[in-house]
Amino acid sequence: MPSRIQLVISTLVWASTLNNPRLLNLNLPLGGPGVLAAPARTPTTASASTPQASDAAQALQLGQWLEGVVPTTLLATGDGMKYGNVSVQVGDPTSDRVLRWQASGVLSHEGCPAGVNITDCYFLRLDGAGNLQTASASSRRKIRSNIGGTNFASDEDPNVDFDAEEEFFVGLSLRQPNLRVACSAVDGGSTPEASPTTTSTTEVITTAASATTTARVSSMGRQRIEFLTWPPYDAGSNILTSWRTFQSATTRTSPRFFHAWQILRRDGCGGPVVTLDYSNDEARITDLVRNCNPCVSVPVSAFFGKTVQHNLFVTFGEQGRLAYSAVDTATNTALLEYSAEGDMGDQTSLKYGAYRVLTQDIGVSESWVGDYSAIELQ
Repeated sequence: MPSRIQLVISTLVWASTLNNPRLLNLNLPLGGPGVLAAPARTPTTASASTPQASDAAQALQLGQWLEGVVPTTLLATGDGMKYGNVSVQVGDPTSDRVLRWQASGVLSHEGCPAGVNITDCYFLRLDGAGNLQTASASSRRKIRSNIGGTNFASDEDPNVDFDAEEEFFVGLSLRQPNLRVACSAVDGGSTPEASPTTTSTTEVITTAASATTTARVSSMGRQRIEFLTWPPYDAGSNILTSWRTFQSATTRTSPRFFHAWQILRRDGCGGPVVTLDYSNDEARITDLVRNCNPCVSVPVSAFFGKTVQHNLFVTFGEQGRLAYSAVDTATNTALLEYSAEGDMGDQTSLKYGAYRVLTQDIGVSESWVGDYSAIELQ
C-alpha cells in the first residue's frame, strides 16, 4: 500500500491540475486589490552594464519599466532593507498568523506579464550589484543580545533584521547542552562538546554529504526578497500550502546558495531544514537534517521561464514529515518531487522568494511569485 507521504504527494500533484489557480484557496489574498490584467511586460535581459539599486528604484518611480505598466503597489525600491506584512491573516479568522515580507531589492504588487500564470502577482528584482540587506556585524550583535531561546524579542518588530535572527539560532545549538544530540544531525554529527568562544572564518567549505572541500567563492554580501509565515509554527503543527513562481530564463545560478524557498527552524538547532536552491545550473532540493545535497534536482532549463506551482505538506517537530512537489502549470508535469520523515524543526517558518549570496557576475534575478494559500490541518 502507498505510504501517507506518497498519498499526500499524489494529492498535491492532482490538486495542481485543477483549473482553480490556487490550491485550497482560502480567499485570503496576499495584499489589497490590484491590477489582475495588466499589459504584457517582458522580463528584462541581463546586460553588460548592471544598473545600481538607485537606478532600479528610479526606473520604478518614473514608470520607465515597459509599455506603461504601473505597479499596483510599490513595496520596496531596492535602496535599503524594507519590511512589512502583506496580509492581515493566514488561516483561521481567529488566528494572528500573518505573511510578512522583507526586501533589499525591488518588490512590487502588480499584474503579471503575458505568459505568467499567476493571478495575485508580485514582482521581485535583485540587481547584479547593490540591493544588499543592511545587516551589519553590530546589528547582529545587538539582536543576539536581545533574543533568547524562549524570548523572541523581535516577534512584533516589523523592522527586525531576520538575517541576524537566523544567524543567532544557527549558533544557539552550541549553547544548549540538552539539544546537542538532536542538533548533531544538522551538521553531520560534528557538533563540538564545548561551546566556542569566538567565531572563525575559513577559506574552504566542507560538503557534509561528500566530505570534500571546495574553494570558497568570494561573497560581496547577501540579497533577499522573501515572504515568510509568522509567528513560527510549533512542533506538531500540520500545514498544507501552495504558491506559484516564474523565474526569468536569464537568471544565473549561484555557486554558493540561492534559496527559492526554505523551511527555517528557530529552535535550538537553528537554520534551514529543507531548501530549494538555484545552484550550479540546477534547481535542487537540499535537506540539511537528512544530509543530502542535492536530494533531487533538475536542470534550470527545465525549471526557469515557466510558471511553477509549489505544493508543500509539512508536519513539524522531531517526528515530522514532508511532501513536496513542483509542477509545471502549463503541462501539469511534475518537475521535482521530494518526501522525508523525521525532524522538521520547531518554531518554524516557510520562506519563499529569492535569497542569495551576491557573487561576481551573478547578474540580475527577476521573478514573479504569488497565489499563496495555506491551511493548518488538525
